[in-house]
Amino acid sequence: MVVWMHESPLVVGRTYVAKHTTRTVRATVKAIRYRVDVGTLEHVSASQLAMNEIAEVELETNLPLFFDAYTESRTTGSLILIDGVSCALSTEKGSSAMTHKRNPILTENVCGIARLVRGYAMVALENMALWHERDISHSSVERVIAPDATIALDFALARMAGVVEGLEVRPEAMAANLARTSGAVFSEQVLLALVRKGVARDQAYRWIQRHALAGGDLATALAGDADVRAHLSAEELASLFDITHSLRHIDALFARALEDG
Repeated sequence: MVVWMHESPLVVGRTYVAKHTTRTVRATVKAIRYRVDVGTLEHVSASQLAMNEIAEVELETNLPLFFDAYTESRTTGSLILIDGVSCALSTEKGSSAMTHKRNPILTENVCGIARLVRGYAMVALENMALWHERDISHSSVERVIAPDATIALDFALARMAGVVEGLEVRPEAMAANLARTSGAVFSEQVLLALVRKGVARDQAYRWIQRHALAGGDLATALAGDADVRAHLSAEELASLFDITHSLRHIDALFARALEDG
């Protein structure tokens, strides 16, 4: 049984983070078998769960979990589902200073471990100074860094693999975020286009800046600017606000990365 306590509904087909004792896995909701009507205790069909609703849910995890019956052990017989996007429960605060911020806990943890492992690498390099006449100052360090670094690295790799495996990309949200800038993200392309037309960089910068700082749709504002239009046609200006220009080398970049890997 699941008691859902997040503001966003639990949805069939979506993947969440499941924490069971000390183990963290990815859990996909395969089905909601029934929802419990808390007023009548009847079993009713449901396609999603709203906050504070209770249901029997079928989950599929990417790694096996070993658990006991809840009646025998509340600790090993229960788990916690966490929203995989916000990485936060409805009861978690997120940032202690910024109330609007949700902390990416898993990746922050990996970043911290990476600092630790890099620190061990520096210690290992210092050990090389007297490699031809080793003493206890070398072995005493290696007894610590060898097991600690390998264990920490193994944990970080496993955690990062889970993050990548459960990565959820939302193109519509990315497009909406870009749209909120009102075209300001394309200002550099306009600047470079004006420079290629022979306009001094500082002058072109000021032409674009006066509209970018004023707010509003940048493409519309520049289309009505006599200075800009004297060097760029309507078609040329419109082409500079096309996201495909920024993505023109994406296939080559992925191919290069896969070859290097």
